[in-house]
Amino acid sequence: MTDKRRVVDEQVFGHFITFSCGHRRRLLVVSVVIFVLIILMVVFLRGQPLSPTEKRLIGTWRNSVTNVTFTFHPDRSVSRPGVRLPHKWSVSKGTLYTQNPVNTVKQIFRQGGDTSMRITFDDDDNITAVYPLNGGTAYWQQVPRGPGTP
Repeated sequence: MTDKRRVVDEQVFGHFITFSCGHRRRLLVVSVVIFVLIILMVVFLRGQPLSPTEKRLIGTWRNSVTNVTFTFHPDRSVSRPGVRLPHKWSVSKGTLYTQNPVNTVKQIFRQGGDTSMRITFDDDDNITAVYPLNGGTAYWQQVPRGPGTP
């Protein structure tokens, strides 16, 4: 009995490779699955739109105790004056989470790697932050925007 499947020669990366029709179908299915996964990853990594609480956080805030300022950007990045930090931030159920992709593994495996803080807006320009790791409290004030600043 002879194999009646059609065999096709294809040139792949400069070499001729023989594919049967069944192999071509499998290759097509795998390619489509990979393409769909890539599209899903791009959509997922773009992130969710900002929540109303996160929109309130956009801007520059100063810690009233340490006088350190941080700017929260709409793309979920964080910066300090003159320095764009690798951290990403989000707010869920009143808790502000920051994540440094460079140190994620260290934060997961070390004791005390929690970088979250419970935030409460006292008014539009003041936040009370409670750090669950040590129970400390910080007060953040929004830095007024200068003229011509969006």
